[in-house]
Amino acid sequence: MSVMDKEFQKFPKAVESLLILQSSQWNPDNPMKWKSSNVMKSQVVKANRKVRDGDFTVSAALVKQALPCQEQIKSFIAHLKTEGQNWTLPIRDVVMTTKGLLSIKLHRPGIFQKVLTEVFSQGDRYGESQEDGTSGVVVINNAALMSHPDAKSSDEVGLDKLRCVLFCDQLKNILRKLGFTVHEVCKHQSPGFRNALKNFQIQPPSLSIDQERRTHIASKLIKKAACSKFRATKKQTHKEMPPNSSNMEVGISQNADPSRENTEQVFKAMKTQTDDDKMSENSSNGEVQRSDKHELLCGDCVSLDLKQYLTDCGIEQGKGNFDRNIDIAKVTDGDGDGTSVLQQCICLEETCQSLGAETNTKVIHVVPKTKEFHQQLVDLTWRIVSDTDGSSQLHAICGPVLTRASSGGSEKDMTVEEFYSIREAQTREASVMKYGDEVQGDHWNEVIKHLTIAGIKFELLGMQLNNQVKLDVSDSKQNSSWPDSRDGVFVMYNYARLATLFSNYDQEVTNGTYPPLPSLTSIDFATLREDQEWGLLFNYVLQYPIILQDVYQEVMSNLGPKVNLQMHKICGFLVSLSRDLSSYYSHVHILGGGHSHLLPVMFARLYLMKAIQQVIRNGLSLLNIRPLEQM
Repeated sequence: MSVMDKEFQKFPKAVESLLILQSSQWNPDNPMKWKSSNVMKSQVVKANRKVRDGDFTVSAALVKQALPCQEQIKSFIAHLKTEGQNWTLPIRDVVMTTKGLLSIKLHRPGIFQKVLTEVFSQGDRYGESQEDGTSGVVVINNAALMSHPDAKSSDEVGLDKLRCVLFCDQLKNILRKLGFTVHEVCKHQSPGFRNALKNFQIQPPSLSIDQERRTHIASKLIKKAACSKFRATKKQTHKEMPPNSSNMEVGISQNADPSRENTEQVFKAMKTQTDDDKMSENSSNGEVQRSDKHELLCGDCVSLDLKQYLTDCGIEQGKGNFDRNIDIAKVTDGDGDGTSVLQQCICLEETCQSLGAETNTKVIHVVPKTKEFHQQLVDLTWRIVSDTDGSSQLHAICGPVLTRASSGGSEKDMTVEEFYSIREAQTREASVMKYGDEVQGDHWNEVIKHLTIAGIKFELLGMQLNNQVKLDVSDSKQNSSWPDSRDGVFVMYNYARLATLFSNYDQEVTNGTYPPLPSLTSIDFATLREDQEWGLLFNYVLQYPIILQDVYQEVMSNLGPKVNLQMHKICGFLVSLSRDLSSYYSHVHILGGGHSHLLPVMFARLYLMKAIQQVIRNGLSLLNIRPLEQM
């Protein structure tokens, strides 16, 4: 995070601390009485989006309780103005509004200079952690993908899976920007899956073809499960499943597992080992002594009592925690089949083993809502059978994607290819309506492709992850709601608008109309008097790194199992910025006529636009979207 963003976050606390000090001086008998009141349950010094009302405000309730008379209020205002003049975010004025709020206005020219200096010095790294790999190691596991080749699965890829894939890609990009070292769990990819994602230029890591290594890992995990003190008895394994639970929920494959051959090889390898090889670990390691692996595993189903594990470890069940119905999870069955729980554990173990002795490692499971229960079984099973510390696992639950052909129409399943085809046709139609007959040829085909991808990503990633996404795929001519979903296209358009602005300026510099852009240190930002100009800097350029920092805090502080990563705010931020930029751009002429008295404000505005362009480019890079330099 940049220096200015740190100061932005510290500013409310600094004002609050000064207020506490003043209150204690005026009310020495009970200086902290108001501090414990209801007004302190929420942030009392807040940044304003409507900057014309002040950049920060102190709530009227707090002012009334901390400074009960006008004399105290006047004294605090004078003291805050004096102290705040020397802060990194210097205070220009403090006034009491008619509603009883304290309105704090900052010294804008100096902050323009400081913020833009940071933006241009960091460039594409603005908003990132400045030290790569220092935040820790994160392993991302996309639970929507298959852990093994599934001959009976269709090559068709649905929108639920696409949403998970796009989210994992965005999460990977953001975490790397925040200084994490990021790895992805390798999964099986069918030719149909790879083909469906080719337009999105995303390629998750493929499953290892090192069969010997996977067999060794499977053997080790099965042994650990078989010898664990949490191994379920036959009576427990065959007891009736809880209501509303499917076979998949308790880790049993719905169909014969195509990885059976692999798991049978594991059993065969284990059985042919000598009888002298004992499995004996003391009970302090959570295992019981077993003397004969062949006798133990031949024809036996291996299951784990996860409910007992949760109880022994003191892990809570219920809302926000592990499901109350968690009980028994099958690892293998008597026919030599490895369950889907085992297969995911193998993938997790293979990935984490390849990292070596990494410390501070977190695993984030990106889980479709329909597999939430099943993934909790994987989580707990892996904790028991793995040699690594599996306690730092987080579950990001991905809501379903629903499509319908018309308002009030029935929902329908749709593949990625079908949805992409519809959105591409709609994007082409909209482009023809705007630009006419020039929309043809390779250039426009490439433009429409990038606009389509951007539009789809904003549709699927712009909603909070655990909420469902509803997509209307009606013909755009008959449905007025479709253009409202083209947020990604709108952001791309505004970026291209800025690129065209600077292209035109450079051309006019070549023609001799304007002088070259002078150095940033020579710019007079006092010429930027529009509230919209200050709002673009204060609400967007300054606060962009803070959105990324919120993701960092959630990853580092959340104890699991569920984590609510607010990454949809990236899309919302870019759309809101584009709207305010478009409003400003529509009534302000940035490039003047070249008159000398207009140059200072033109240069200041150009630097502000360059900073906004940089922020949009950095934000789009988090979504793996390449911006367009022209439409």
